[in-house]
Formats: sequence, structure tokens, C-alpha cells
Amino acid sequence: ANTLSVDRRACQAAGMVDYLAKPVNRDKLRKAIEHWGTRTRTLRDQQQLQRLMSTTLFEPQDLKRLEKEVDRSIIPEIADGFLRESRVRLLQIELALAEDRIEDIADYAHPLKSSSGSFGARRLCQWANYLDSAAKGGHRKEIEAVFGDVENCFTETREQLTAYIEAIQAEN
Repeated sequence: ANTLSVDRRACQAAGMVDYLAKPVNRDKLRKAIEHWGTRTRTLRDQQQLQRLMSTTLFEPQDLKRLEKEVDRSIIPEIADGFLRESRVRLLQIELALAEDRIEDIADYAHPLKSSSGSFGARRLCQWANYLDSAAKGGHRKEIEAVFGDVENCFTETREQLTAYIEAIQAEN
């Protein structure tokens, strides 16, 4: 095992970001894993958030598919139910977060993900998926950091879906 500072520099010059000399000390290894594991997760989360923000907010073709599956006249009622249920789920997530019941957030985020995907609310679906994953991992700070963005996404989704409903009602 090469432990000279020359060896350390050579390894880092080759692209390594850290270096542990043999024999490996368990505490140093644990600290390195914690340090780099957190940094890797943070980078992965930043990349996921960038992809999430670039996801289309709403996909009208998904609603066109829904129109083929059900009577078009009941879509406003179904959409209204989706919006009410989504709002309830978001309030449940907010309350669970305030009461430090992180594990419960996944129970609320998962159905929000499913219903959002069914309605073509793709970005809201992705946000709900992110909340679900963060809750299952016990990542409270991540949930706190993005919850406002999730609520803003719901507001934008509600506005677009409401405009769609109004267009359907105007045609009838």
C-alpha cells in the first residue's frame, strides 16, 4: 500500500476525489462514505430537480385519451374530483411534515403521483414521485426544500386544468 504524499497526489491527479491509505481505518472509511455518499446524493438530486423542472407541466393529449375512454360531459366532474383530492393530499403532506411524520408522506405522495399521471399532470406527477422517494428515504430537509415548488406546480396545474374544463363546458 502506497501511503506517501506523492502517491496521494498521483492518485488525485488521475481523477480520484479522495484517498484512504492501507490499512484502512474503519472510522475514516465510514466518514469518507458518509461524506461522498451525501455529495453524490445531493448531485443526483440536483440533476433530478433540473429534469423535473424541465418536465412538461401538463399534457393535453392525455386528456384527449381520457375523452375517448369516458363520456366527455363528465370530464369536468372527474377533473374537479382530481383537483380536490390533490389539494387534500398536499395538505396531508404539509401536516405530516409539520408533525415530523416523514414516513407518512409517502402514503400521501404515492396516490398523488398516480392520479396526476392519469390526468396528464406530468410535472405534478414527477414532484409527487420525488416526495415519495424522499419520504421513503427519510429525507426531511429535501421535502422541506421543495414543498413550495410542489404547491406552485399544483397551482399551475389547477389553472391549466380549469381552463380546459371551462373550454369543455363552453362547447356543451
